Amino acid sequence: ADAPARPPTVDLQADDIALLQPTGGTTGGLKFAQLSHRNLLANAMQVSACTESRQGQDCVIALLPMFHIYGLTTCLLSGVFSAARMVLLTRFDAAKTLEAMRRHHPTIFPLVPAICDALSDEIEKSERNDDSIRSLRLCISGAAPLLPATAERFERLTGGKVLEGYGLTEAGPV
Repeated sequence: ADAPARPPTVDLQADDIALLQPTGGTTGGLKFAQLSHRNLLANAMQVSACTESRQGQDCVIALLPMFHIYGLTTCLLSGVFSAARMVLLTRFDAAKTLEAMRRHHPTIFPLVPAICDALSDEIEKSERNDDSIRSLRLCISGAAPLLPATAERFERLTGGKVLEGYGLTEAGPV
């Protein structure tokens, strides 16, 4: 009852801390990386440029956990930055993910190599014509080394190019 009608105005600066992101980094011990608004915006712009995002036209499968900086950056922040339609999946299940791909026709899919392998297995055992997933133009693979054979198989089955990336939470991150 005593609250003002409008929330207080906060004067944010680009270099103000926007996020304290937990990370184990190279040491394995828990620490928090301080990421500024400028860090996050610059990285969203970089990911959008790297993926050649098409403002308001792309569809991103957002499957990676957004509490991790990789998922937060590639699924949420760059998706919002490029005005992409986002298909949010809370947990990886190869059959359900493939069905979501068939239904929503994603163009960008951030993933990890294990997802490439599991989806490739699912596509190969499916008897359904998979022209419905040919909308996929780019996958960003990270969090683990990507074997060339894994990428080539996934590209052959989906038509989407797999781009291996590297990130470091402390660096803003992808």
